[in-house]
Amino acid sequence: MRCRTFFSRSLSLGGCLVFLTDPLPAATDLPAAYDAAKKQRDWSTAAETAIRWLEKDPSQHALFGGIAEARLHQNDLGDCAKWLARWEATVDQPTAEMHALRGELALSNQNLREARSYWEKSYELAPSQNVARRLTNPDLWKEDERLAYESLMVNVASSYPLTQALKIASKAAIRNRDLAQCQERVNTLNELGTQSGMSTAAALEAILEQRQLLAQHDAHLTEEESGLGYARRANFFREHQILQLAIEDARKARALAPRMVLPRITLALCLAARGQVEELGELRVVVKDNQALIDKEIRLVLDKLDHAASASIVEPKVFLDRAAALAEAHQPYLALDDLELAGPALKSSAKGWISIGNCRAVTDDLEGAQQAFEEALNHDASSSAAWKALADLAMERADYSQAIRRLTWLAEHEPDSAEYRKQLAIAKARLR
Repeated sequence: MRCRTFFSRSLSLGGCLVFLTDPLPAATDLPAAYDAAKKQRDWSTAAETAIRWLEKDPSQHALFGGIAEARLHQNDLGDCAKWLARWEATVDQPTAEMHALRGELALSNQNLREARSYWEKSYELAPSQNVARRLTNPDLWKEDERLAYESLMVNVASSYPLTQALKIASKAAIRNRDLAQCQERVNTLNELGTQSGMSTAAALEAILEQRQLLAQHDAHLTEEESGLGYARRANFFREHQILQLAIEDARKARALAPRMVLPRITLALCLAARGQVEELGELRVVVKDNQALIDKEIRLVLDKLDHAASASIVEPKVFLDRAAALAEAHQPYLALDDLELAGPALKSSAKGWISIGNCRAVTDDLEGAQQAFEEALNHDASSSAAWKALADLAMERADYSQAIRRLTWLAEHEPDSAEYRKQLAIAKARLR
């Protein structure tokens, strides 16, 4: 909304009527008053003073930009655009400052793509720290523009000590295996002393300490480009918090060997850590607190099984074994996928039915879990895993008579039965 001051000037401030109670200074004081108002962030007075100054001296074209900036701060985007257009009309080609302000106006209109375009033009004409800081925002860049983002951040980091630019430039140095450049960036991040910068520096230092292992991963992929090679390097990058490179390698692994599960798990962890949860449903990986619930031992087992599953001809038992490992790792959806791939091998396998039971238990289908464990006993009456699973279910349901029957079998048939005898005593005590 426009309003009139006692000078009969039009002034807008957030859609509210504003009346200046103090007279504006004399013409000779206008430059000082304008500078003082901007320093105090008194955008209403700054705009009014600039308008008066322009009336006295129309050659002061930069004041068009000052008024546009003031209107932007007052959230009068329409008036900002009008004054900015008048400023741009005073030159043959827009200047860096004009592009920068256009970017701010586009941002206020929630147009990130347009904002980035103007800021890139501004930075190309006259690299300023304010525009550089704007361009560090990762939300301005799409996933397939990652290399362009990294390239620009390398440029920015060479001119300004901005933490985000240094972080991206450091990871770009890792991508290019320029470890000397990476070390320089790490030193700068540590000198800046920001929490996020020092955290990134620590992760990069860990990679530099394991440069030989990274070189081995690279050498294996040079010798043979395989899904397993990319999967192992992806996990290396994920463990060192270089998530972008981990994501890229995990996707390459999935493209080369779609039946492998480790790159799927690695990809899910990286996406969850970056808040990109839209793909997790498709990956069918259970992630809790940014963890995929698998320990180092199970990861090694899955690594070997993945290697077998990536072969051109795969025995159904491979999928059966991997399903068992995934079920134990509380990854029910991946386990069920493998059980389906196992096909006929599941029907007569106690291990397969135990895996189904574990999957159903994880998803709180306790009745279905019990049926699966009982089916496992039909195929292998001496399966300790099935007896134990049924005992655990009975204890959870407070069905102590059933638990006693299961635990009695375990105490009699398991060599290391001390724990089962202890649980048996607890069940008997609770039954009484």
